[in-house]
Amino acid sequence: MVGFGWEKNHGEINDRANFPIHHGIIKYWDEFESFMQYIFEKEYQVDSKDQKVLLSESPYNSNDNRNRLNEIMFEKFNLDQLNVTPTHRLTLYATGNTTGTVVECGGGISYSIPVFEDLVNGGQIEMIPSYNLGFGGHHLTRYLKSLLLNDSASSNVDIPYEYAREIKEKIGYVSNHFKEEMNSPPEFHSYQLPDGNTIEIGSERFCCAEPLFHPLLINYNNMGIHKIVYDSILKCGETFQKPLFEKIILGGGTSLFKGFTTRLNNELQNLISATPASPFSNSVKIIAPENRGLASWLGGSIKASSDSIFQSNLITKKQYEERGHIHTSNLYVQQ
Repeated sequence: MVGFGWEKNHGEINDRANFPIHHGIIKYWDEFESFMQYIFEKEYQVDSKDQKVLLSESPYNSNDNRNRLNEIMFEKFNLDQLNVTPTHRLTLYATGNTTGTVVECGGGISYSIPVFEDLVNGGQIEMIPSYNLGFGGHHLTRYLKSLLLNDSASSNVDIPYEYAREIKEKIGYVSNHFKEEMNSPPEFHSYQLPDGNTIEIGSERFCCAEPLFHPLLINYNNMGIHKIVYDSILKCGETFQKPLFEKIILGGGTSLFKGFTTRLNNELQNLISATPASPFSNSVKIIAPENRGLASWLGGSIKASSDSIFQSNLITKKQYEERGHIHTSNLYVQQ
């Protein structure tokens, strides 16, 4: 993986406030340019001119943002070819699937989007989800920071963001019996911070992940990830619903929480059971590859290494110079 040296050269990013991407969308363009320049010059040590580049994007990216991205990559970095592919498509490539409900739980955004192969016309049809959580792993890290700050067992310690992220990733988990665990005496875990100090962590280990299923805990008035997955599938035609329940594909680092797959499965089964005579009983099957935290990167490497696949979503420098901003809103089908 590349790019970590860029953060070090830019000093500590306090709660990632100045990170170029927020909620899956590029927000700080100067920082993004600096990041890409670092990648070309320091990590790969190549001249960006005449390079072929594949970038991933959120399905919620706007045409204005996409055009700004084209402008930077072609005019500042003089690329020869640029391929911008939605993250969930890359996750599909990584698992070798052409149909499935992709559940992306990343650092800045979490959402569900069904994709099914169009056997009649060729290609794939996607359904833009009407709902997404609106947050991701970065927000859960900040929530853990606040929990530890207000907990007497951890000595009300205000730990740095990166320490909280490490705690979340190493010992955080999703509870499958949240209310029961909250009403039981907490089991404390001694955790040594990188600076050598040790803190005691109890219910924060599972509380930090609970907003995925109850977003109101961090003041997001949205449905939980289970309801988002369920509703996104039911928005598709009846013919496709059962296959989409049978192939729910997880991607993104936030989906790596211990217990996440089991909890998501149980919550979906509860929603299905609440519907009398549901045709989807026992249909839920979740694909959770061990490397799902890198799913989009792996899918990108597969796509970039295949000339035939790389041609889809491709913009060449010649096309850009002839047509200027190239809108690609037709990549998605909405219902």
